Amino acid sequence: MSEASTNSIAGDGQSNPSWVDSGFRWLLENLLKALAIAAIAVLAAGLTNYLKRHEIEQATQALKARTEYETAFSLMGHLSSNKGGLGSEERSVYKDMLEHLGKIGFDEKLRVSIGNYLDRDDFDAIKNAAIKEKDLDDVSAPAVHEHKTVDSLVGPNELAVRLYTQIADDSQLVLYDKVKQAFQASNRLKVQAVERVGSKAPLQSDLRYCNNTKQEIAQVVRQQIETFMQPVALRQLPEALCRAVRPNHLELWISKGATK
Repeated sequence: MSEASTNSIAGDGQSNPSWVDSGFRWLLENLLKALAIAAIAVLAAGLTNYLKRHEIEQATQALKARTEYETAFSLMGHLSSNKGGLGSEERSVYKDMLEHLGKIGFDEKLRVSIGNYLDRDDFDAIKNAAIKEKDLDDVSAPAVHEHKTVDSLVGPNELAVRLYTQIADDSQLVLYDKVKQAFQASNRLKVQAVERVGSKAPLQSDLRYCNNTKQEIAQVVRQQIETFMQPVALRQLPEALCRAVRPNHLELWISKGATK
């Protein structure tokens, strides 16, 4: 055998271990890559499942909260709209329902709110019963109509009423005399001297007063005047005309041509 052949055989014998080593290394690297990819896939799947589970839990909690709020608002809406109050049987059902909601983990604040509505309804029922009883007492009691006068409306510590009368001319003095006669028995109203205003007399008789005089006093005086002269309008003067006017100041302006 020649030397070249011998070297060739020797060379081939040395190349086999190198090939096995490189092949094993390739297999090991690919196996590690596959394991890494599998591990990453498992982690990704776990993370995805966790996120989905978290989303599901959040969605479940949101649905539960929405259901609780809808239940609460539905109950409270019914209770608040029931102006006539709940019957004893219906109230008992609501209270049993609240107790059940507490046992199944219903939102405590909402449950308390609904309970407050029920308590309010109990209070309203008692109050309404008291009002009805009072109304029955008022119906059975005889009506008492108090006849109000200037003397009953103006206290001793208040300024007495001064009534000024304006007429167009002397032909209306007879009406002025009737005004004096109508109030001559009053201790809290004094009829002042008559004033002739000529063409300033209004087209319709009216009794004028300022906002510092009780309207009720003016109404009583007008009612007394209308026993002998009609109609008489009641007119409150604007603030600009009342700045220097004392309280309980009244002015009777008799219309042109009025004789009775």
